[in-house]
Amino acid sequence: MQNFIRTIWFTLLTGFVIPWLSTIPLFKRKKEIIIVMAPIAALLAIFVDAFGSYLKLWGHTPKFKLPNISMLPQDFGIFPVLSAWMIYFIDIKGKSSRFVIFLFSLLTIGLESIGLALKTFTYKNGWNMIFAYISYAVAYLLMFMYYTLLRKVNILTRSETL
Repeated sequence: MQNFIRTIWFTLLTGFVIPWLSTIPLFKRKKEIIIVMAPIAALLAIFVDAFGSYLKLWGHTPKFKLPNISMLPQDFGIFPVLSAWMIYFIDIKGKSSRFVIFLFSLLTIGLESIGLALKTFTYKNGWNMIFAYISYAVAYLLMFMYYTLLRKVNILTRSETL
């Protein structure tokens, strides 16, 4: 039981609290990115996790009767935060969208590999880092497409370089 509680705290801190603390400078620079992008990124993360859990492609700890519960801190934390930072680097810093999507997919798979090493996350049924990388790249591409749609309809505007 004590290990279960420790795992919950670790997941909350690393998957939710620390990522959201990293958005303080982003919130000061361009809060619109967080406000508009994070909810959609969280929805996308929940959908992908539900789909992968249904197909039994991965597993998370701690274990709950509902398998997706253990991923909620990451679904509402690290994935929306990384999506917001990705858009920031594309929008304000003017970096190439392909390059930034590639880098953020690598960063995310790197963070996931830490979870694999710590055994808070496992791959199943042939799922591996290559498939995971592709799924992150597709998810970040979808977030970028959403961002371009928001710019097209003037909900988000491109910022001047800081």
